[in-house]
Amino acid sequence: YIYIQSKDDGVLIAWRTFRFSLRLKEEVDFNDLGDPADLATQKHNVAIICLLEKVDVQEHIPILVSNCHLHWEPESAELKLMQAELLLQAVSNLRRSLLRNDVAVFVCGDFNSTPESNVYQLITQGKAVKKPLDGFICDSSLGKVAKYLRAIGVDCIYDEKAQGVSVLDICQKYRERIFL
Repeated sequence: YIYIQSKDDGVLIAWRTFRFSLRLKEEVDFNDLGDPADLATQKHNVAIICLLEKVDVQEHIPILVSNCHLHWEPESAELKLMQAELLLQAVSNLRRSLLRNDVAVFVCGDFNSTPESNVYQLITQGKAVKKPLDGFICDSSLGKVAKYLRAIGVDCIYDEKAQGVSVLDICQKYRERIFL
């Protein structure tokens, strides 16, 4: 299991030890998505991936199980999508490293998403319809405006370094980070 003490949050994968044995465990920290100073990506959400094998069987068929907890805020759809992409990439990388085609894969968790969301589309169809970045970028002189815009549900990025930088450059930077 993974437990985040500062958030009283975590995820768990449990199994009957007389039926399965743990071969490998990988933790995914979604804080790795962005700059540690960027509070927009530092939400302390996590995932765990376990490689299990059935015991007392002649042929050991691996079972890859993941469990995650994605961010909860409906306004953070892009962040949830990035978290889901990171999880699926980690599961895919681990599966490929096994060099076997008979791996059973289970992706489980609290996705905090609806069937209409990009997260659901990504998991069920392997791709998400990514909208272009729409919203506002505010420099330090508009920091309070950015706070109030987010409070009413308007997508907004507050960037203290925005002064003297082209808004188009900043849009491209955030678009690349959100939609990679």
